[in-house]
Amino acid sequence: MLVIENAADARARCAPHIYGEIIGQAATFDPRPGSGREPGLRRAMELALADAGLTAGDIDVLFADAAGVPELDRCEAAAISSVFGPAGVPVTAPKTMTGRLNGGGAALDLATALLSMRDGVIPPTMGVTDLAPDCAIDLVRAKPRQAEIRTAMVTARGYGGFNTAIVLKKPQLKEIKMPEFAVNSSFTLNDLREVMRTCAGIDESVDLDSDIGGRTFEDLGYDSLAVLEMTAKIQNMLGVVITDDAARELTTPQSLVDHVAAQLTGHQAAISQLCSRRLRRTSWQDTLTTRLSLTRPWTSSGK
Repeated sequence: MLVIENAADARARCAPHIYGEIIGQAATFDPRPGSGREPGLRRAMELALADAGLTAGDIDVLFADAAGVPELDRCEAAAISSVFGPAGVPVTAPKTMTGRLNGGGAALDLATALLSMRDGVIPPTMGVTDLAPDCAIDLVRAKPRQAEIRTAMVTARGYGGFNTAIVLKKPQLKEIKMPEFAVNSSFTLNDLREVMRTCAGIDESVDLDSDIGGRTFEDLGYDSLAVLEMTAKIQNMLGVVITDDAARELTTPQSLVDHVAAQLTGHQAAISQLCSRRLRRTSWQDTLTTRLSLTRPWTSSGK
């Protein structure tokens, strides 16, 4: 299972990173055995592309279901070639490194596809040396492949003839840029203003550049939940500790600034180490357990 989130909710809680968007999906069932009709995977991929408003040429990588059963793998390869053309899209099956996780396989493939888009690398399909003669696909084998990945398709199949395809897109939403604090400086009211701008207030007409130090957060349009979001951001960036009880007592911007500045005093070396650790880029292999913020840009039209 992979928990996804509405884009507006992610912005409201000041999600620091959006990994991707679901822009298309479709599901089909195979026809009854003996009907002579082709399986439904090809149609699921075509419908997912149509739902995303894309063509086959727009997809940068396909994460295959890869059942590990020769007959089923040949069927999937044929469906991929039919939609994308022979060797028309890089294909990978990272579950060759984890084993088939049954109901958890598709969720892991989605997570891996998101990290693949983030890091610009296609994970390999391990343990495959030669393709069957009738498998005309560009299978990424043996080692990762560097690539710019803007869109990805993930396919999955289930017992009973269920097929599904999902199209992911690298996020177009603006990343929430948190302020960078100089290691040798204290936390100031201007620093807090930058944090407040990343969190949605109730009253957008409030001028944060005005003298806000002595005004209450409530007066500035920030409810208790918004204040907790602010303190969480500050904790994550600076390594200070602000308990929920303390946050409830910090009713004005100046009181919050004073609380943070007091903790920073005498700890600049530790702050420097924490900041550098947070900014260090990790590889996709090390971050499969990272909490994902995956959004679908739902609209009233359902697109």
